[in-house]
Amino acid sequence: MSGEGVIPAGRGERPVDQRVIGRGKERDDVIAYLARRKANAEAIAATKGLDDETVDQARDRARQLAVVIGDIETGLHVGAAGVAAAQAAKAKEQG
Repeated sequence: MSGEGVIPAGRGERPVDQRVIGRGKERDDVIAYLARRKANAEAIAATKGLDDETVDQARDRARQLAVVIGDIETGLHVGAAGVAAAQAAKAKEQG
């Protein structure tokens, strides 16, 4: 339905689309979740008495999560679902 989820604008304002606000909140939730996972990995890496392999894995996980968080914060994920769907459709056609 056209206009569904849109909050009317006041004078001199643009309408606000609740779906856009919802995506922003969801993005913030994902970033917070990943940041918590990163902090957990950093805590494991800093734990005394763990074997070197575990510490290395925890440090590597923290670095990987930092990259993903940065990608999401800068919007590099936007449009990825469409690209994946197009690639899947192309593979299905060829396949």
